[in-house]
Amino acid sequence: MRTSLCIALLAALAMSTASCSSTSAVPAVDREVTSVLSTRHRFPRARAAILDAKRAGLSQATATRGPVIERGMALLKANMPHDVRRTDVPRWLSARALFGQWLTRYAQAFEQGRPADGFAMLQELEDALAGWSDATNGIAPETAV
Repeated sequence: MRTSLCIALLAALAMSTASCSSTSAVPAVDREVTSVLSTRHRFPRARAAILDAKRAGLSQATATRGPVIERGMALLKANMPHDVRRTDVPRWLSARALFGQWLTRYAQAFEQGRPADGFAMLQELEDALAGWSDATNGIAPETAV
């Protein structure tokens, strides 16, 4: 009796384990979007993508646009850090909007077949990112260089 109870429990356990370890396809997860990085840690990553695109030059502009757009979008999707001073919030929102406008123009230039214009916008995009980073870190616009 005891042996048949143990066998029945083992069979039930084996069946439940088999059903839990099914090979159903799990959708791919974008690590950049689901990362736990805070907004402050995303700025250097976005800036690195912009600098890489600038270093690659005009001949590689189309190939390097992907990381710039992806990291810029991940930064725009991130929440405002909780420790931004209340007096810096309007400047933070304004700088975020300006960065979003430049990122949109950058992406549109490539969509419209104007990679030279997109490459030329990298400096404005980097400047907008620096302004947004300064607003996030509480650096006054007068002291930001």
